[in-house]
Amino acid sequence: MQAIQTDFQPMNKITTPLVGEPSYINSGIIKAVMKNGDKISVAQIDYQEFDEENFQYVISPYWDIVDGLPASVFQGIPGINMDLRLKDYYRVNYIPTFISERTPSENREDLWELLRSVGLDYYDRFEWLLRTNMRSANDNLIVERR
Repeated sequence: MQAIQTDFQPMNKITTPLVGEPSYINSGIIKAVMKNGDKISVAQIDYQEFDEENFQYVISPYWDIVDGLPASVFQGIPGINMDLRLKDYYRVNYIPTFISERTPSENREDLWELLRSVGLDYYDRFEWLLRTNMRSANDNLIVERR
């Protein structure tokens, strides 16, 4: 098992974590769904809001589990360079690829129908994802509420 990198220097504003206490947090668990329907937790994903309309997503892989999974079950998290082996991956004021691949964009024609179908009367991509079992066509990952 490779070591988790703890001295990573962020490359830009998108990967530089916000400091301070978030005013709101919503959390989910990213799970790989096996062909038989079993689910394996591979990471935690948190959405955090801060003052002045700043937000960040924090994706924290469960390395002890991920390292034991074959490639047929888990190929990584889209948009995250898992070769870096970070404890936490940050996306600041940016919707991660993992979220955008699985959620409706705000320009989608039937957006409000989709939101109402899960009991939402406001646009919140992450909350919508937590209330559905949506997957990308490219992988077998879902998000469930933590």
